Amino acid sequence: MVQMETDHPEVVSSMIYGTTYENRSISLLKIGLNSTSPKKAIWMDCGIHAREWIAPAFCQYFVKEILASYKTDTKMNEMFKNLDFYITPVLNMDGYIYSWVDNTTRLWRKSRSPGSDGCSCYGTDLNRNFYANWGSKSLFYSKAIKAVHGKEYVVGTSPDVLYANSGSSRDFARLIGIPFSFTFELRDKGEFGFKLPEDQIQPTCEEAYQGALSIITTVHDKTFTSAAFTITATLWTTMTAACLSTATWV
Repeated sequence: MVQMETDHPEVVSSMIYGTTYENRSISLLKIGLNSTSPKKAIWMDCGIHAREWIAPAFCQYFVKEILASYKTDTKMNEMFKNLDFYITPVLNMDGYIYSWVDNTTRLWRKSRSPGSDGCSCYGTDLNRNFYANWGSKSLFYSKAIKAVHGKEYVVGTSPDVLYANSGSSRDFARLIGIPFSFTFELRDKGEFGFKLPEDQIQPTCEEAYQGALSIITTVHDKTFTSAAFTITATLWTTMTAACLSTATWV
């Protein structure tokens, strides 16, 4: 994050907006061109579940790609003028660092806060800790993902594709009035689970990038080119990794 801000000071700034239980900073990158006109916002958080290492890798990849293209790609430059990207590469910093300790902690999912009232269990599942509702279905980004490496991602509401749950950050986004919220469940499809092989990191990031870019571009174009599309276009995207039991791509 520091390197991105140093290399691109004209469009990148950083912000600390929270502190973890173990006193680590929760930081984001704000990316966009300065503008005198009101701008819309894109929020992206990765790594809310500690063991899903591919998610923070994707967030870093996404930042690298948009910064590499905004000066030469007309559409990306236009979006930099109209949108501000707020990106948190690792939301669950305590849990993520703990998952790197050794093989016994590799599959740690939660935060690292101790239980209350004498409970010996550590950690809170941060993506079940919001009060919220459900999202909706869209197909266009699935086609964009498949075009990269031929992998087909299932599209649908979370209860239909995964399982019913409440309190996710995506659902919280809907609750506070953000009309577009998406969760990407990344590779693996079950063979390796959360221990994604190194040779799948790059293609996974490339697929997810095209999917996210398709969503962002569609929302941007409808917002800034269609007079009929007047809804506040704030987009909340959560990047997570698929677990063994969730067939989120085929």
